[in-house]
Amino acid sequence: MQKSGEKYISKNYRKEDYLRIGLNESSPENDWDMVVIIFHERIHGRFIEPAIELLKDDNYGFAVMAILTLLIEALAQFRKGLEHTKNCSKKEYTEFLMTVFPTVFTKKVYAERFYEGIRCGILHSAQTQNNTILSTEGTAIRYKENDLYVNINEFLRLVSDYIAQYELDLKNANNAELRKMFVQKMNYVCTRKKEIN
Repeated sequence: MQKSGEKYISKNYRKEDYLRIGLNESSPENDWDMVVIIFHERIHGRFIEPAIELLKDDNYGFAVMAILTLLIEALAQFRKGLEHTKNCSKKEYTEFLMTVFPTVFTKKVYAERFYEGIRCGILHSAQTQNNTILSTEGTAIRYKENDLYVNINEFLRLVSDYIAQYELDLKNANNAELRKMFVQKMNYVCTRKKEIN
């Protein structure tokens, strides 16, 4: 149970729990295993589980996509070790989509359309824009004529699969650069003055 006044970075772990480990890219494997548990709990508890819960009702697709677009921004920051993506959001976001989902975002224009029409449309205007459409049919992303369709259920699966692979990659000591970027971002998360659950 969380204690009042404590600063939690996930449901069960405080920022002090992470900082006490003193993580770096060459930390012992049991430290990395522990930190991946903390990361998993943070990402699943704050993003994936609420999205799954909302998907039980077909009327909450926009809310689910709002969660997923925020999550993608966070995952891009973890992958590059960035504190934030202010003033470089489009670049980092589209690069992330094309890097981690290359078979889905096969052209830069597709990633940019997703960023502008889905991410920016939902987060800034509470609607999709630029011929982007949310759906519950077909593949995660599909293009038809001038329209980009996003199957919410399949897109959630795609993002969840990426997270599972990312966690496995973090546990692999050969991925020193990926670990270094993760530590950099996680240190930003844990040294902020305020963090609420």
